[in-house]
Amino acid sequence: ATILPNVERNTYSAYERNLRLYLVPARGSLPLKDLKSSHLDELYRRLSSTSHRDPSLGLTPNSIKQVHATARTVLHQAVKWEWLVRNPALYASPPPVHKAEPVSPDPAALDALIRYVRHVNPALAFFMEMLEMTGCRPGEMCAVRWSDVDLDAGILTVSGSIQRGWERKRKATKTHKVRRLSLDADTI
Repeated sequence: ATILPNVERNTYSAYERNLRLYLVPARGSLPLKDLKSSHLDELYRRLSSTSHRDPSLGLTPNSIKQVHATARTVLHQAVKWEWLVRNPALYASPPPVHKAEPVSPDPAALDALIRYVRHVNPALAFFMEMLEMTGCRPGEMCAVRWSDVDLDAGILTVSGSIQRGWERKRKATKTHKVRRLSLDADTI
């Protein structure tokens, strides 16, 4: 609960889940002061070959990276509280994450989908067109206010996002940056 004011609620939920499912059970009765990076490396090796849902399937490298991020954060707090001299997660080696190249949807298929949706739900079709034209994330587009739109100058200012999850609220964009996008005449 100490880190809750410093992170988004969804991040906090992920930390809590990773602690409950993986980190606390792996530590067992080992005193915190005896925790070493080799213990974390062994946990990451086990997690890559097993899963709590299906023992024949391991966690993905990205999921293990999230477990590692949780360990790094909570052990950093332990160092701040002087429970540990150093953070063993800083020296652990989670598996590398290989990011796949993003795949853009086929423009013809996307246009066909939007034409279909326009007959069923015109507002949703407009929303989809705005996502296509601007490259915004859905939460960013949901956060657009009239004050963010300058139709005369053809500018859309993207300054926030709507958080999904426990409570819906406006927050900063994922990158914490404000973007000004030019809109073409058709979009305006």
